[in-house]
Amino acid sequence: DGIRYVERSRGLGDVYKRQSFDLILCTEVLEHYLHDELDLAVAELCRVSRNYILVSTPFNENRNLNKARCALCLTEFHSSLHMRSFDEKKLSNLFQLHGLGVNTACKTGRSPYRSSLLGQLNSMLTGYYHVYYEGMQCPVCGNVKFDRPRARVNPVSLVLEGMNWMLGKCLPSRSHNVVVLFEKRRD
Repeated sequence: DGIRYVERSRGLGDVYKRQSFDLILCTEVLEHYLHDELDLAVAELCRVSRNYILVSTPFNENRNLNKARCALCLTEFHSSLHMRSFDEKKLSNLFQLHGLGVNTACKTGRSPYRSSLLGQLNSMLTGYYHVYYEGMQCPVCGNVKFDRPRARVNPVSLVLEGMNWMLGKCLPSRSHNVVVLFEKRRD
């Protein structure tokens, strides 16, 4: 989970020795890093791993579906602050540079289909963003007070959200996460 990045930012240096752990578990973390932080985090995971790294991330997430908008600075952002989306190939490319190969990979969980086009149209026409939760914070200004407009108040929003709900019932669901077990190559 980006141990080295945290250590560098605190000036602690390398707390864990090389190859300290047989298995590293990294779940629902990598999608939150900016590009340079991601490289540091992956390098540190590989450095402290002796044999395996088990990684789980959202699978091919459409980040537009979980957009929120800050009422103060008008910044649009992913409600869980996801910065990127992964599939098995993207993950494999990240770890391959550090001498790890894919041992096993699978997709887990099910998510109903949602149209990002309908969601974007809804927010454009009505200002409604369907994703708000307690404790959400704007990454730009730090605002934590979000007024959640109710979709049912606006007939256009009600129709668009209803269409998305119907699509979710009619179209096949998709995998929610990708889980990959990486193994250090023994050359």
